[in-house]
Parts: sequence; structure tokens; C-alpha cells
Amino acid sequence: MVSQVKVDKILESTSSAGVHIPSHVIQTVTGTYNTAHTTNETSYTDTNLSVTITPKYASSKILLLVQHYTLTYAPGTIPFTLFQLLRDSTVLTTDIPNGMKADDHPSDNNAYKAHSFNLTYLDSQNSTSAITYKTQAKHVGSGDGYVINAYAYSGTPAVEHLIAMEIAQ
Repeated sequence: MVSQVKVDKILESTSSAGVHIPSHVIQTVTGTYNTAHTTNETSYTDTNLSVTITPKYASSKILLLVQHYTLTYAPGTIPFTLFQLLRDSTVLTTDIPNGMKADDHPSDNNAYKAHSFNLTYLDSQNSTSAITYKTQAKHVGSGDGYVINAYAYSGTPAVEHLIAMEIAQ
């Protein structure tokens, strides 16, 4: 026989402690960016996509979901973009490629690569202070290439997201 507990509402026993159930989502915070942004840097620069979350518990994990829409251009070579994810100033993961070096535009000796970039990362932070997560990108390719919000190129900026979810442990 399987036991079941049926309830309509769970109430906390104190006025400020909250209900702590391992593996449930405590809070969700979303950062968005939908303005055309272009970089031709070959070193990492901010993408202007960030989110700040203040964990309720130091033992919580933060699940991060990132979505960028980029168009990478470079004259005469196959371009691509590298991304990295940071917690405040600490790099969590780096040199994550967006797309691959497999596109060519031979008619004008230029190369373009439009691609959606998605990243999922589970961070084991240890704080109840405000934490800012952000992405950085850099252009890889020869010449004066650039990385741009892909839909900004068409005149309609896409909304990019960085979602932070605090997961109870």
C-alpha cells in the first residue's frame, strides 16, 4: 500500500522561516536584455545580460538558464563567438562556443554565423548576500568582425534571458 498525504495548503510554523522542502524552487528571478549590442572585442566583454538574486539559504543551489541570440560576422574567415558565465567577478565556466566554424559566404569573402546560444548551469554558491550573474562574449575570427544581437540585425531585437532559480537543498 502506498501512503498519500493530501493537502490544500502548507503553512509555515513561524512568521518568517518559510517552508523548506529539499529540491523545490524557493525563488525565481529573471534578467532580460533586448537592445542591440555589438562587440568586436577579441577579449571577453559584458553582454549586458545579467540577473541579481539574494539566496534565502546559503546551502541552496542556483540553477541558471541563459539564452542569447547572436549573429557573428568576420571578413574572410569563419567566425564564431565564445561565451563565459560569471558569479560576481568569478568565472564559472568559459570558452563555450556559440555555433561552429562551418559557415561560409563566398560571394563577398565574408562569413556570417547566426545561432541561438543556450546554457544551463547549476551553481553551488554559499551565501545569503546578493549575487549577480552575468554573461560575457568575445569575437573569434580574423579581421574586424563582430558579435551582435541577431534580431537587432533585422531591426527587431530579440529578448535575451538569464533566469536564476534558487533550489532548496
